[in-house]
Amino acid sequence: MLRGPVGRLRTRPVLICIKTVSTGMREIGGMKERPLTAPHETKILVLSEETQLAANGIVSRTLLNTAHSRVILFGFAEGQELSEHTSTQHALIQILSGECEFSLDGQWHTLQAGALLHMPPHLRHAVRAGQPFSMLLTLIKPALTLKADTTDPHCCPPETSKREHYESHRLHSGFGNP
Repeated sequence: MLRGPVGRLRTRPVLICIKTVSTGMREIGGMKERPLTAPHETKILVLSEETQLAANGIVSRTLLNTAHSRVILFGFAEGQELSEHTSTQHALIQILSGECEFSLDGQWHTLQAGALLHMPPHLRHAVRAGQPFSMLLTLIKPALTLKADTTDPHCCPPETSKREHYESHRLHSGFGNP
């Protein structure tokens, strides 16, 4: 506990560290992380060369971070795990090497290199490594949170209203449909 102004007790914020390789942009516990690829950049990455494994930990590296998605490369040492949690975003997980176990809504599944897993938002999940493995996580924000981006030439024209923009993405992406 720390003492704040006027003698009130305040707690230190909880920080979960996943031995992130700090490279500059995104704020992680006071450090800034810079993705390996900028959103406007064309770049080829060899994932097997970019994957880092720690002797007793989990290493994550953000490869790309845009307004609508984030791509993160993970390397897990044997015996490491992430406790059960949820995400507000769609998640695609590609197992690149090794083997792991994923708990999806309380049921464990073994995934091997080459497996692709989609998890909708708010699904309870956990991960454990029975052996070293690597995975690529792609987080995609649901269409309901999309905002008109007039700087993206692949998006709607600048004169598109926010409502038209939302409807266009909802209808063409399949997100937000019952």
